[in-house]
Amino acid sequence: MNTGLRPADVLELEDVFGGDSQAGFGSAVFFMPVRDSAAGSLELESKSFYQRFCGDIWEEFGVENWLGTWKLLHERPVGGSGDIVAEIEGIRDPESGSAAQMLLDAGPDPDRAIAALRTAFNDPGITQLKIFKIGDGGSMSGAIIAAENNANVRLFLIILLD
Repeated sequence: MNTGLRPADVLELEDVFGGDSQAGFGSAVFFMPVRDSAAGSLELESKSFYQRFCGDIWEEFGVENWLGTWKLLHERPVGGSGDIVAEIEGIRDPESGSAAQMLLDAGPDPDRAIAALRTAFNDPGITQLKIFKIGDGGSMSGAIIAAENNANVRLFLIILLD
């Protein structure tokens, strides 16, 4: 669930890609300030937001289908700066890579989409960034970009298409 005040870069990301959603299709941004050190790992939280995004179809198709294709596609080196556009373009998984590439071509203004991605995910305060493969094992495929910054704030961008 999106809680707390969202910074301008998150608001812009939501404006371009959509906010918290249970649509199970398209894209959505989830923002989560980490409340304490007992919060789950970035991967565990990614799975939780993935389930939230899928909504009712999560149970309909079954967890084994939704998590059957789950895998880490990219992890930014700890302490390293990154370029989210290059990281997306570097995904070699055909299904997830093409869905993630759609983030770069989002909507009527791809330049705005790229700028929003760079502002949110190239921030020097990012301490962790991972990109995971998602899909139903059949027609739907996509990716989750998950990031945490040095203030323990987490940001997730999901794209799931058929």
